[in-house]
Amino acid sequence: MTVPLQEARTSLLDRATAYVRSRIHGAQAEAAEHFVRSYWERVPAEDIVGRDPVDLAGAALAHLHLGERRPPGTTQVRVYTPTFDDHGWASTHSVVEVVVDDMPFLLDSISMALVRQGCGLHLVIHPVVDGVSYIHVEIDRQPAGERMDTLRADLLGVLEDVRAAVEDWPAMRAQALALADELQERLPSGDGDERGYGGVPREDCAEARDFLRFLADDHFIFLGFREYELVRDDGGEGETLKPVSGSGLGVLRDDPGAHDSAPSRSFARVPPELRRQSPATEPLILTKAGARATVHRPAPLDYVGVKRYDADGVVIGERRFLGLYTSTMHKAPTAEIPVLRRTVAAVKKRAGFAPASHDAKSLAEVIEALPRLELL
Repeated sequence: MTVPLQEARTSLLDRATAYVRSRIHGAQAEAAEHFVRSYWERVPAEDIVGRDPVDLAGAALAHLHLGERRPPGTTQVRVYTPTFDDHGWASTHSVVEVVVDDMPFLLDSISMALVRQGCGLHLVIHPVVDGVSYIHVEIDRQPAGERMDTLRADLLGVLEDVRAAVEDWPAMRAQALALADELQERLPSGDGDERGYGGVPREDCAEARDFLRFLADDHFIFLGFREYELVRDDGGEGETLKPVSGSGLGVLRDDPGAHDSAPSRSFARVPPELRRQSPATEPLILTKAGARATVHRPAPLDYVGVKRYDADGVVIGERRFLGLYTSTMHKAPTAEIPVLRRTVAAVKKRAGFAPASHDAKSLAEVIEALPRLELL
């Protein structure tokens, strides 16, 4: 940052705080002045210089007043195009103001929601004050009325998903570890071709156990969990996965206004002949969900299903995790990723190259360069 630019920034903030002192008196003046300075503290000088000091002060104070009206533990969202006559400050852009308890994924989730709605982002400010996030986003100028109402409703839904995912993350991770322990308990004692949980071969059972533990070890962002029971009709031809009431966590939390018996739409879309082709003895279902994430990253949700079996080895349900594999998963050597490591070992064996040969090394380089999710 050049010295003249820094000096211009300092002068502009001094004039903004002077304006605050001229408008607010008494005990509130010092707090308001401090908030204004903190609000713009981390914003690059090139994004501040050239603005009216009244607009700098007005933007911060408008956001502060929104936060003052926020009941603890709730989320406040406002979308508007400020004018001096109506709001005490003005901008050439429309503005999104959010006040919410500070938690992970807020900024990226809000940004991707706005981009999804076709809004160009011009400036993002994110001060955190006493454990509360104040998020200010300047976007393309929006028409008043229904369009702004739609943006606000969408952001409130996204922030509800963020809160649910963050609050329930420990419980979802605990579910993954509990299922891994369940698979461990069902492992046969020998090392041969014995069958364990639900008639699953020992090696498959052990890989499923290790994969769940691998996910819980910071390789998966748990966003949702729910348990489903498989309901068959009297003739045994039709099957429906129905959610177990009270089992939902994160973005799959039970909706008090919804019907808990509603079947799984993703399962219903799978043709019966394809369901029959999925071996019952494969304990894991690893795929992509039909929905995109509203939290953290704009990508299709990763889907990890763990089948439930009865005493006779018949599939009777599923425990489903939705989330996103982390960057550490994408960078991990294939030999460290359960399930995938078996596939890679099988490919190398079928290739038949001598372990230390040039061809074997070349094949290993090709495999390690491939995206982990495509391999999985």
